[in-house]
Formats: sequence, C-alpha cells, structure tokens
Amino acid sequence: PVERATRPVGKAAKSTRAHRDPGLPLMPQRPGGRPRRESEATRRRRAQLARERQGPSGRWESNQKKAEARKASCASKRLGPLLLGLRARHIRAQTRALEEAKLRVQELAAVADAPALLGLLARLEQLPVTVRSLHRTMLPKKLREAARRFPTAWPQAQRLLLRWRTGFREELAALRAAAAAPSRAVARAAREAGAASGPPQAMLARGASATSAAATG
Repeated sequence: PVERATRPVGKAAKSTRAHRDPGLPLMPQRPGGRPRRESEATRRRRAQLARERQGPSGRWESNQKKAEARKASCASKRLGPLLLGLRARHIRAQTRALEEAKLRVQELAAVADAPALLGLLARLEQLPVTVRSLHRTMLPKKLREAARRFPTAWPQAQRLLLRWRTGFREELAALRAAAAAPSRAVARAAREAGAASGPPQAMLARGASATSAAATG
C-alpha cells in the first residue's frame, strides 16, 4: 500500500514553519527590492488611523481612554442639531425685535400728544433691543426728538435712553471681546491668508469694489 503524506497540525505545524528547510526557495521579491507603491488615499487613511490610536498629546493611549473619547464624540454629535436649533430661534427672535423696533420708530414719528408718547414709552420699555436693532433703526435718536417735542415725557424718556446706552455699551464690549478671542483670531488669519492667495481676478474685483466704496463714501 502507498502511504499518504499527512499535513502536520498543531505544534508540529508550528515546528515545521519555525524550522523550515533553508534550502527551499523563498517568495519572489519585487524587482530591484523597491517597496510597494501606495496611493495618496491609502497614505491619508493610514495617517488617520495612526492619529486615532494616539491621544491629544501624541502618546499611545489605553483602550479605556479611547472608549471615553469615542463616547464623548458620540455625545457631541447629538449636541450639533440642538445648537443649530438654538441659533435658529435666536435669529428669529432678533428678526422679530428688529421689526417691532421699526414699527415703534414709525409710531414715534406720528405721535401727536404727551399722553400718547407716555403710552408708547411703556411699550418701548418692554421692547428687547440689541446693538443691531438700535443701530439700524436709530431708535434712540427718534425717541429723543419725540421727547423734546413734549417735555413732560422727557424724564421717563431720559431714563430709557440711559438704560439703552448702558446695554449698548455692554453688548458692544462683549462682541469685541469675542472677536478678539484666540480661536477667532486664528480663524480670521486663516481667512485672510486664503483671500490673499486667491486668484488675481478676485483680488482685482475686491480692490475695485473697495475703491468705489471709498469714492462714494
């Protein structure tokens, strides 16, 4: 009878691989020993995986820390729609306040007596105002002009004007502080660098618009 060759299994297989006959031919190498070429997408994916395996400090982190980071990332994804909804509601509230401020300006221009102005002042005290609404509607100027026509309403109008002025200055200071924050400064510098490196046609168009604005101003 002919004996069949059996494939070694278990420890015998490991021993066979570890003590391979040096006389057996090796796997053919690439011509010239050159490494395998990788596409740009493969390199980017490899770099992304390496960054995900490392922590913010560049050191390798444990599985527990990576799990905590993934959990925080999932939680932040749920916060995105919530923040967008809050921003949309804030914009709608500002738009309504601006429209109401424009309506109050028309009422101030048409006021005919002191009692009507006093009633309008009571409504103006409940009006939510912002830097944008005060600047676009010139509401303090219109109120000052109407109060000078009816001196009996001037003390109440003066108190309201003082409150508006204080709120205007506080909000303007907060906006300037937010604009000067390091993150905003970095983003603004990046935008300016991108605009400076744009196409010549866009730069010429911006220069022409700036020149025309200066001439008309």
